[in-house]
Amino acid sequence: MASSTAVVDQRSSDDPPRQSPQILVVIPAHNEERDLEHCIETILSQTRVPDRIAVVLDNCTDGTEDVARRTACGLHLDPRLPELEIYTTEDNTGKKAGALNQVLLGRLLPELDDEDMVLVLDADGWLLPEFLETGAAKLARHRNAGAVCGSYYGPPDRSGLIHVLQRNEYARFARITNRQKQRAYVLSGVSSMYRVATLRAVYEGRISGKLPGVPGHLWNVTAATEDIEMTHALKSLGFRPMAPTHCRIHTDTMPTWEKLKHQRIRWQRGMLDSLGSYGVRKMSWNYYRKLTTLYVSSLIPLLWLACVAGSYALYGGVHWLTWWLLVVPFMVVERVVTVRREGRRSMLLAASLLPEVAYEMWRSYLYWIALVHWLRRTERVWHPT
Repeated sequence: MASSTAVVDQRSSDDPPRQSPQILVVIPAHNEERDLEHCIETILSQTRVPDRIAVVLDNCTDGTEDVARRTACGLHLDPRLPELEIYTTEDNTGKKAGALNQVLLGRLLPELDDEDMVLVLDADGWLLPEFLETGAAKLARHRNAGAVCGSYYGPPDRSGLIHVLQRNEYARFARITNRQKQRAYVLSGVSSMYRVATLRAVYEGRISGKLPGVPGHLWNVTAATEDIEMTHALKSLGFRPMAPTHCRIHTDTMPTWEKLKHQRIRWQRGMLDSLGSYGVRKMSWNYYRKLTTLYVSSLIPLLWLACVAGSYALYGGVHWLTWWLLVVPFMVVERVVTVRREGRRSMLLAASLLPEVAYEMWRSYLYWIALVHWLRRTERVWHPT
């Protein structure tokens, strides 16, 4: 692991002048032979092409390394394009967070200036063309942001109920973010862009004890979800991360209900674990409020069913007010409008109403499972997704 001095020190005054700020894209890749090449293609198609691209090979057992080296050879033939740097982790047991710690702290951060920017991009993420240009401009203009992340959308070419449900969910979440002054609720693990000065502040915060985690680490390897923990770290230091409208990215959706279940339980457990490690701070009140609202609202359908059952048990029936059915068309219109940019399949699914209602109830059930695991302090089991 690199020392504190190596991370904080700036480049030597003897180094040749260069364009500043530079943009470095770091792609942590664990068994990503299917998606890596397309991911890099979307990076090269940006309106602002990055200065450096680094692929971090982490415990790969498939052909990811072959894809990376073949792509690197192709980029080397065109001097107008950045070279592809390839790094391999050593004895990493910290998953994505551990891989980023090894390569960023040990190799990359000491070579960068405070004003440079680092985009951490999952290999199954595909940037839309304006991402880097928009993100760099936002970070330069809003220095208190510290970091920006992408609004993620499901891939438009995936068909099937499970993919369309996730795509609609992502589209609505992005819409809410855009309507809330582009404030990032969570820095997306799929694509988040940091000022180097921000990363150095987090690193020093772990050393000083101001932030939880292992001193000498940047990303917290003990967190279930490194992106949620990093969001809380930045906000604890006074930064206000953003999710700009034009920082958009397509990310893969879970292909099976089993994988989707594991993903959502891990996400919710990660939020609960992170809030638990940070305790009660000014930045955490909004998260506690939203989590309380989420869990209370998830009980409303059960309370409604209990009331109906109780009415039948006590009075032999229920007096229905049929005019309440007038609410249903408004619900349908709202759900259709919020996914209209996702295309005809998404709009038709939203109009049918019941599948999405069932999907939201199922997700609520998973949130309760995550809460039970958190309260019981059960050991987290990592499931590949």
